[in-house]
Amino acid sequence: MAGLMQKFKDLWNPPEEEYGDYDYEEEQRPEEQPARPYEEERRQPSSYRHSEPSASAQRAGAPAGGKVVKLNPAASQLQVVIFKAKCFNNKEICTIADELLRSNTVVLNLEEAPIKDSRRIIDFLSGIAYANGGKIKGVAMKTFIITPYNVDLMGDDPGKDNTGETECEEEDDGA
Repeated sequence: MAGLMQKFKDLWNPPEEEYGDYDYEEEQRPEEQPARPYEEERRQPSSYRHSEPSASAQRAGAPAGGKVVKLNPAASQLQVVIFKAKCFNNKEICTIADELLRSNTVVLNLEEAPIKDSRRIIDFLSGIAYANGGKIKGVAMKTFIITPYNVDLMGDDPGKDNTGETECEEEDDGA
């Protein structure tokens, strides 16, 4: 009976000599710096410097104080603006870019623009659309639609039916 009691005693309070063989070295910890109060952090000058708003923000009509967030974006009107660009004119292209920055959909007709200018215009406006989360899609020969992030395009690609064949291809009647 005494042996049983000793086992229970050892279970709850193990004998200390079992642990005497181990050498525990204290780990050297780096000195901890006391935590700074929140108020001290807030009062430290920041490295941020106030600068004038960029030219694109001024063109877009953004206020100098910060970002304006619309509370009900569904209530705002979506507009479609149509442009016919004839060349890569800085003023004309910036006007188109401003419309994209205002989250308006742009339909762009490049029929009268030379191929070299058409490529530059599409490259530039694709960058604007991408930066704002929008999309650009060809809707006809040399005509594109550029949409902001909040506009989805639905429907088939122009010039193609559901089978993937173009409408211009004639079916062979075997005649």
